[in-house]
Amino acid sequence: MTGARSGEGSAVVVVRAVVEMRPRQLSSQSDRANPREAFHQLPGGSGGGISMRFRLHLATVLSVFALFFALGGSSLAVSHAISRTGCGAGVVRGVAAVTGEPSKGIANVPDTFSSSRALFSRTFNCSGGAVQVRRISTGVYQVRFARNPSQAAVASAGAAETTVTPMPGGVFQVGLYYPGQQSTLDTPFVVVAA
Repeated sequence: MTGARSGEGSAVVVVRAVVEMRPRQLSSQSDRANPREAFHQLPGGSGGGISMRFRLHLATVLSVFALFFALGGSSLAVSHAISRTGCGAGVVRGVAAVTGEPSKGIANVPDTFSSSRALFSRTFNCSGGAVQVRRISTGVYQVRFARNPSQAAVASAGAAETTVTPMPGGVFQVGLYYPGQQSTLDTPFVVVAA
């Protein structure tokens, strides 16, 4: 290694070590006939080196069973919870995210109840009935959850203070106000009935 620059000598040594660690090729006729024996004769074979055998341990078996039971139990619990939902106490009974038609805006919600999908970004009614909305005046809307027994709701709007007044027939009147003022405004809102 005469004339080698600093750093090159160490790279050569590393390459030589890697080349020397390669397993020897099967050379003899007996090695070709029984490659497993040849493997055990290699450096790093069964003489304290790396073993290529797969052994089934009790801990592995138990962990696989535990994994399947955990996944199966979770899916059973979720399916049971979904099948129990409905219009019972303590569940969300209705959701209406009123946005108005994208091309017209929320101020163009009709003055008669409508369940047009274009008026909502999201709807849910636990009874399976329609979710409908109508505009009474600027900033005053009514949302109806058909055949829904809910008598309480909350509303939220990003740009307004809200009020919700329950009315007969699963209807909730929503008022939208400028923050800190008594004047109403038209803005998208969400009603959640419980």
